[in-house]
Amino acid sequence: MVKGVNATKRKLAIAERMALREAPKIVQKSARKGERKARRLAPEDTGRLKASINARVAGDGLSYTLGSDLDYAFWTNFGRTAKEPWLWKAFKTERKYSQRRARRFMRGLAKRLKVHA
Repeated sequence: MVKGVNATKRKLAIAERMALREAPKIVQKSARKGERKARRLAPEDTGRLKASINARVAGDGLSYTLGSDLDYAFWTNFGRTAKEPWLWKAFKTERKYSQRRARRFMRGLAKRLKVHA
């Protein structure tokens, strides 16, 4: 029998519980920040488009959808008259930050559980 297997299994179970508790928080924060960024970047005429932008977190809390329900939102973002795809830029920027937050959490978790990577 290999020494330390049970201790490693316990640490992995703790890590899994902590990650499943923390991941929805990271996703929720990312969704809020992405929504704010999209509203800042969206073109404004009447303000209706900016007001319609929302982020919907999935039921499991591990993903979200960022967008607008307005028909013309697609065309202002990707259409012929679009100067810059504002929604994609907001999502891309926030994705980078959320990945960084997740990596930071996992490194901290490894240190707390004294796991060597």
